[in-house]
Amino acid sequence: MRVIRAAPATDDIKARWPGAAQMFLMERYRHPRTAAMGDISTCAAARQALLACARQLAAQVSCETVTGIISLTPCQASRPAHP
Repeated sequence: MRVIRAAPATDDIKARWPGAAQMFLMERYRHPRTAAMGDISTCAAARQALLACARQLAAQVSCETVTGIISLTPCQASRPAHP
């Protein structure tokens, strides 16, 4: 499961990093796929929440998180790159 969120840079962020327009958060949740713990991919097929399913299967789930600040406005960031 992946989560990506973006928001306008706050006044505190802009004061510390002039030119900042947006801040973002990216999260990736990972889990092992072993026969001993069951196949957690069946959770997705059943539309069950990943963390609830992992808990039922006693599977460890790890989260990797990245936060960042960029100077691009939402309009600039959504345009495709020009070769």
